[in-house]
Amino acid sequence: MLRYIFLFVFTLNLFFLFPSQEEKLGDIDTHLHARRLISNAEHTLFLKEVLATATRTIMISTYNVSPKRLFGKEKLGKAIIDAAARGVSVYVYYENRPWYSDKDFAALDSVASCCTKFDENANHSKCIIKDNNIVAIGSHNWLSDSREKSSNGTIVLTGEVAPSIIDQVWQSIRFYQSLEYDNEKGMQKFLRDRDAFSTGSSQFAPRQFLYTPRTPEAHGILLEEVFEKAATRILLFSPFIRQQKLRDTFTHSLLNKLEQKGIKIKLITLPEPCDRNQEEQRVIFSDLDSLCRRYHNFSYVTYPNFHAKTLITDDFICEGSFNWLSAVSQLDHDANNFEMSIALRGATARTLIQSFEETKLARITSTVSETPPVSVKRKSEAQAAPIVSEQPPESRKKTKALSDEIPASFESLVKVFSGKLFEMKGYCVRFNGGDYLKGSKGNILYFSTQEKAKYAAYVKWKKAKIA
Repeated sequence: MLRYIFLFVFTLNLFFLFPSQEEKLGDIDTHLHARRLISNAEHTLFLKEVLATATRTIMISTYNVSPKRLFGKEKLGKAIIDAAARGVSVYVYYENRPWYSDKDFAALDSVASCCTKFDENANHSKCIIKDNNIVAIGSHNWLSDSREKSSNGTIVLTGEVAPSIIDQVWQSIRFYQSLEYDNEKGMQKFLRDRDAFSTGSSQFAPRQFLYTPRTPEAHGILLEEVFEKAATRILLFSPFIRQQKLRDTFTHSLLNKLEQKGIKIKLITLPEPCDRNQEEQRVIFSDLDSLCRRYHNFSYVTYPNFHAKTLITDDFICEGSFNWLSAVSQLDHDANNFEMSIALRGATARTLIQSFEETKLARITSTVSETPPVSVKRKSEAQAAPIVSEQPPESRKKTKALSDEIPASFESLVKVFSGKLFEMKGYCVRFNGGDYLKGSKGNILYFSTQEKAKYAAYVKWKKAKIA
């Protein structure tokens, strides 16, 4: 409780701490090399190379740690053990670990025991650090199950700027570890660093800038700067959307201003960007359609197979873990997790943008029909995330009626997972900060629909609350 009070008091003073961009930028002649990873194969190859060639330190931050990823055909678990055997200090930070069989859990323990750290914390970042000279930051979950054709975006940086970025990542990791273990001294050290709440901008060459936002506030400032400095277009990839965040971001004042300047803005999102709340999702698409009708410079497309959180303007590109239209806006929010992004502006950014334009995702999103009719949109949703149900219509109606009893406040207390990740049929549910919903014999329970899983968790939670 104390840490949240401290965070709240601190954030009240953030306005006075933000340095202006002009104060931050200097004529720094710092060498930088950047490249961008897209496919699952590219990311896996990069991680294997890091594990095989590191000599001192490897840090992996990922949302999930999957048995398939560690012990399947990619054998990343063995690569981690081999790296540790060479004397490399391996650090793994994650937020969620799915169910493991007894055999896989024993294998996981062997991997974890060889690591310097193998810790769970409030982590949504997707970073790789190799020694003190290579850093990769983006949207790819390095140790999670990945859909083979899903598109992510990661920027890999090397050169003289790498150590300073690596230091920022470590500072943030330590802060969230401090939150996990109520380390007040560690929390205060991070909160006193004014750069943590700025975009982290620096000039690494004439007219070329680097940004390293690592808090919700910093990402908000960066997005405002992008809107302000755009000259012709803005592409914003946000797989997930929450209604209030959408409205807070795309205000009428902003869209009017962009329209007057002749700047086109396109949003790319999933066919089901808010699938846990179908009513909110319906309102989201209604809002988007309304914006399209009112502002001719605004459009959106839905695309079923991407996880990237890419942000692009004329000479600017950003990759990271921050969901622009669904993530929380403040560090002291209960649902805040560690987020990290990398952005570039200038000639190097234009090179990365050019490579982006040659990808399948760029081609598809530029040719897909914008603002499709509702009937077409529903069809694409069904194709993107088919839900197979053996229930008769009456049973489905009953399930929906039951789900309507669940209060909105309960949504933030649980997470529903597809059994496909664990090679199981149906859906299971996990209480945030707790365990999976289990049966009398300690087995994880699976349900035929997401709503049934959520409702079963709600019934158990309600009984425990009454007791």
